[in-house]
Amino acid sequence: MLKKKIETSVIIPTLNEEEEIDRLLFDLSKQKYKKFEVVIVDGGSKDNTKRVARKYRKRLNIRFIFEKKKGVGRARNIGANNAIGKYLLFLDSDVSIGPRFLKIGISEFRMRRLGVATTKVDAMSDYVIDKMMHKFGNAAMVAAAPISPIAPGFCIFSTKELFDITNGFDESIKFAEDVDFVERASRNAKFGMLKHLRIGVSVRRIEAEGRMKFMLKYLFAGAHYILFGNIKKPIFSYGFGKHKKIKKRKKI
Repeated sequence: MLKKKIETSVIIPTLNEEEEIDRLLFDLSKQKYKKFEVVIVDGGSKDNTKRVARKYRKRLNIRFIFEKKKGVGRARNIGANNAIGKYLLFLDSDVSIGPRFLKIGISEFRMRRLGVATTKVDAMSDYVIDKMMHKFGNAAMVAAAPISPIAPGFCIFSTKELFDITNGFDESIKFAEDVDFVERASRNAKFGMLKHLRIGVSVRRIEAEGRMKFMLKYLFAGAHYILFGNIKKPIFSYGFGKHKKIKKRKKI
């Protein structure tokens, strides 16, 4: 791929994500906005994650960083510290984006002079319960935005300057390090829900854990945060890199 001026760095943590990363990199290769690089930080995948990433070297400005010590917060920090873009976009490997996602997202982010932002999500599922869960999550993010902004780690926009001021993600947090980062970042810059953008998100974690267990986990995590602060002990596992194979789903 011909090198262009890099304005945005897309940071993706991976661990055994050969199927999911292929879809996301394909989506990124079709973006109308071209001034971006892709920084993949891998925690030691045992599958073909790296080989899949190599397939896109001619279509994307892509770098693959190996990090022996696992942890999604650590991976995001390493990616951001190695990024050269003015803007950062943290994505998880199991999301799906349309061809105008970066163009629209960066344009609105810049126009509204935001420092940190996210967008509403759509469940990549045909089940009504999954769509309702994500609809409730969207409503919760919108309601919380003026008081205590929250954003899912699979889609966070931030300026590089704000990331540095905030000292990135707290690697000592075992769960919801994304919520902590956005809350701290919003103290130093304007937070916003991007109005003209949506992102498709996999429901594989919900399927793996069970819908009721998944909802109870997040309700418990929210209550713990309100009463005691961040979760810094392994109360329950995150399951990073331990995903069951899933059937191919339609793109949103």
